[in-house]
Amino acid sequence: MKKHLLLLTGISFSISFISFGQNATMISHQNSSQQERCGIMQNETYLEQQDPNRAGMRASFEQNLQSYIAAHPGLENSRSVMTIPVVVHLVYKTAAQNISDGQIQSQITVLNQDWTRTNPDASNTPAVWTSIAANIGVNFCLATVDPSGNSTTGIERRNTTITSFSQNNNVKHFSSGGLDIWDPNNYLNIWVCNLGAGLLGYGEFPLVNTTSTFGVVIHYSVFGSSAIYPSGTYLAGYDLGRTTTHEFSHCFDLLHIWGDDGGACTGNDYCMDTPNQADATFGSPSGVVTDACSPSSPGIMYENYMDYSDDAVMNLFTNNQKTRILAVLNTAPYNTLQLSNRCGTVAVQELSMLGAFSVHPNPSNGKFTISFSNSNFSDIDIHVLNVVGQEVFNEHLDALNNNEVDIDLTGNADGVYFIQVSDKKDKVTRKIVVQ
Repeated sequence: MKKHLLLLTGISFSISFISFGQNATMISHQNSSQQERCGIMQNETYLEQQDPNRAGMRASFEQNLQSYIAAHPGLENSRSVMTIPVVVHLVYKTAAQNISDGQIQSQITVLNQDWTRTNPDASNTPAVWTSIAANIGVNFCLATVDPSGNSTTGIERRNTTITSFSQNNNVKHFSSGGLDIWDPNNYLNIWVCNLGAGLLGYGEFPLVNTTSTFGVVIHYSVFGSSAIYPSGTYLAGYDLGRTTTHEFSHCFDLLHIWGDDGGACTGNDYCMDTPNQADATFGSPSGVVTDACSPSSPGIMYENYMDYSDDAVMNLFTNNQKTRILAVLNTAPYNTLQLSNRCGTVAVQELSMLGAFSVHPNPSNGKFTISFSNSNFSDIDIHVLNVVGQEVFNEHLDALNNNEVDIDLTGNADGVYFIQVSDKKDKVTRKIVVQ
């Protein structure tokens, strides 16, 4: 259970043009068993050096997260699907680093597959793990509206003079050769660049307040999927987009499956359904693999996205991992990502329109108002459900006395709730946040 930075120092690299699908450019690597995959622990150390209070804030966030999970049993049973806007900041120096829109879009496709368990290799999950393999219920979309309200492709590019970047977050600032963050309350930010010293990617753990660096940084050669977009440039073994799947998960407080404890078998990823594990897994193992922490069958879960196995081996999240992700996304300040319409759509699909009505304020402190366009509706039912489908409020109205209905959810836990308003013909679902 060692803390790892994906450094390939001393490993020989060569670029070769290999027949892979349709003329993929594959960057080959050697000695994969010695490679590491993720730089989040080193980035965390760097951030703690910049802010001595960060470790305490991380501990407080974890305590709050555990309290939320305890107060909301059954999160893993949620069937709601949310859509989160993504912006890709592509920072390049050479033509090879300036990867195409097609390669970028292939990465969004991979994220959507992996986070909804529609990945084509889900069938490779061993039978022993299938009962706990989770559909997280999160989709990602390239933003169509930028922070100024203008149309965008969700991709911005900068030709930089910087040869390579490290885990010091310079790529996240225009002043140091990168690109500035877009509002982290409305977008998940991805920086794609040439990471130096063999570093493939790193994420950032959440805090009680979003930061000016929140998001993930990914090496250009592991962003996207050669299986979906064969014409791109990829690093062999890491060419199916799972580095981004892994790093995004850190943003929603998933830890490495082995707990980063130096091999002591006492580390904690706070997920009871992931087996204890001594260290990261590399390469392409198969069958039952055991180690000092899980010495007997079924062994370790090297297929989990939070391990370091090659991309083709990874294929699942677990129910407990889903619980942690949804707990983050349903609590402030990250719940605003669900409400963001920067892809031009709302996060929850409405079944129809029961007249024009709005819910305000949203987010609220628990007291909010439903405002209808007129008072002609009748025989109305209002139900409010929490994120796991439990009803916390209901009211029947034979008629509207005026255009507004006040609802009070104070006393209920903070989080996301769904308002269902229906009459004899239609039903509409709106989403609100209580914080």
